[in-house]
Amino acid sequence: MAATKTWTRDATGLVRELGPWDVLMFAFVLPCIIYVGHYMLFSAGLYPGSDFFLGSIFIFTFIPLSVIYLLFTVAMPRSGGEYVFGSRVLSPGWGFFAGWALLVAGPFSSSVSIMIPAVTYGLGDLFAVWGLETGNKGSVSLGETLAQHAGIPGFVLMVLIWVGCFVIASIGMRTIRWTIWITGTIQWIALAIYVIVMAGTNFSAATANMAHLTGVTYQELVNTVTPVGYAPGLYSYSATVYAGFTYVALAVFGWTFVSNIAGEIKTRSMVRSMFFGQIGSLCLLALFTAIFAGITYYGFSRDFVNALGFLAASGKDVGLFGVPMGMSFAVAFATNNPYLAITPAIGYVVASIGISVTFAAMATRNLFAFSFDGILPQAMAKVSSNGSPRIATFVALIPGILFLAVGQFTTILSLFAYLVILWFAAYLVVAIAAIVFPYRRKELFNSSPDIVKKRVGGIPIIVIMGVATLIECIAGIYSIVGPATSGGFISVGPLLYSTLIPLGFGWVIYGIAYYYNKSRNTPFALRFKEIPPE
Repeated sequence: MAATKTWTRDATGLVRELGPWDVLMFAFVLPCIIYVGHYMLFSAGLYPGSDFFLGSIFIFTFIPLSVIYLLFTVAMPRSGGEYVFGSRVLSPGWGFFAGWALLVAGPFSSSVSIMIPAVTYGLGDLFAVWGLETGNKGSVSLGETLAQHAGIPGFVLMVLIWVGCFVIASIGMRTIRWTIWITGTIQWIALAIYVIVMAGTNFSAATANMAHLTGVTYQELVNTVTPVGYAPGLYSYSATVYAGFTYVALAVFGWTFVSNIAGEIKTRSMVRSMFFGQIGSLCLLALFTAIFAGITYYGFSRDFVNALGFLAASGKDVGLFGVPMGMSFAVAFATNNPYLAITPAIGYVVASIGISVTFAAMATRNLFAFSFDGILPQAMAKVSSNGSPRIATFVALIPGILFLAVGQFTTILSLFAYLVILWFAAYLVVAIAAIVFPYRRKELFNSSPDIVKKRVGGIPIIVIMGVATLIECIAGIYSIVGPATSGGFISVGPLLYSTLIPLGFGWVIYGIAYYYNKSRNTPFALRFKEIPPE
């Protein structure tokens, strides 16, 4: 009887062609930093009294997690990220849990969290702002229609953009790399123009321009949001901490996904690439977040920003302005130049394309890794002649379209409004894996490059970083659950549904794979004793 092969094949077939600067740009573009304006508004309403500028400091609390990803990726330079780390150190089930949680919280549900905002806060605001600035009522009307998702035509537009991003990702890593550089550069330009525009305005000028463009005075704005909890001058340290661990974190979440494409990072520069990608990108993201928040407070005042935030979080923005409140729309209050006013909205659309392509790459490589280990059908581990797993790319595309359809035509997805808790749940698994790695997998730890085995006071650095990340994840989960148990716009039910329902689907998939492999006497568990071959 022929022996059963341990792996689906002897090599992954992925081509290592990404250098350090490519990795840095990938990790910087993926969180879509220009979305920080969106998060800034919602954190103001959900965490009354929070200060987003001060909250940006909390981005640096993710450095321990960055170090863990750096060290794990150097020790196990294979595509799959947290799935590979967790499955090789803890168990196949916990590794799959971490990888699946981030797939749901990121690429799968991002079709809704990216495409709908791209049309609403991107194209919708672009046409609405252009119409307001130029007096073109037709443009305003189109903008308001797009801002309301535009029904079936809007859905078709979103699907076309989403499919286009996955087509780009399917061509190969070289095309993905060029897309990242182009969309990243445009995003930087849009952010630079935003800073210039905000630096040239002040509270009086901005509120006067708002009244001129929309007919809404600042006092009307205050009167609208005061009944839902807005209070001028309110500052809360605890609210700033909560916002720092949640909505500020959302401005950078995704930077770790560069580890999911580790199979395509050049081995000879792995340490440098991962340092750039993990530590370098996090520092850049913190810097850009602080600049964005600081210049917005400077131009508008924190009270004005918080009032707009309460308007957005309470859902009263459409009734007052006709469109959902986003910073790309609010920037129109800062300038009378229509070309400058629409630049952030253009950047928003381009950035949405950039993040969708990188999400497609991440999702594809995770499905590829699942398939290579036998959790998913072997077909998804096939690669084209240029090293692109195109079947996995096509499969990764489908959940996003389903999420879009449900999000566009029903209110069911409101139950999944707080998927951020899944990010922390996955990182919790990574933290535990880091803590036990040197002791549970001694042979793998001892055979890793020297940087992985570094110690402080006799304790491996990866263990210290794991403990710090474990504490941070618990604090992050508490920051999400806290407002839900104390009232406000967040409720407990959606938090539970957001966690249990998608994870339930994941466990069903894993259970089927486990028992299928067991019935065929496939060496399923044996595969997870070693890292996958290159």
